[in-house]
Amino acid sequence: MEFESLSEWMNSGGSKVNKCKIRYFTEDFRGVCATQDIKAGEVLVHVPYNQMITPKTTLTNVFSKEVMNMRFQTVNGGSMALIMFVMTEIKNEFNRFNTFLSGFPKSFDEYPLCF
Repeated sequence: MEFESLSEWMNSGGSKVNKCKIRYFTEDFRGVCATQDIKAGEVLVHVPYNQMITPKTTLTNVFSKEVMNMRFQTVNGGSMALIMFVMTEIKNEFNRFNTFLSGFPKSFDEYPLCF
């Protein structure tokens, strides 16, 4: 994913990023790194509510809504609803989170457990 597209999407939605950037640490692993010294208590990233995927946001998706209605006993239903939201919306090029979701790793090999 082009980080410029994500930055543009974040800026246009009102997010603010200070003293850090996204970068690749290896060919497959990316993360956030500091670009300047950071003082204790400084806000590095501000994300407005309209750019957050929240439990309320997941209820806009019919599959997530059904998962929440099932009331899972062993797994937090909100977590399952979020998983369903991401799995279905990642394929929807017209959703408002498309730029954000398109940057998700394409395989489990790309998910670092510890770096």
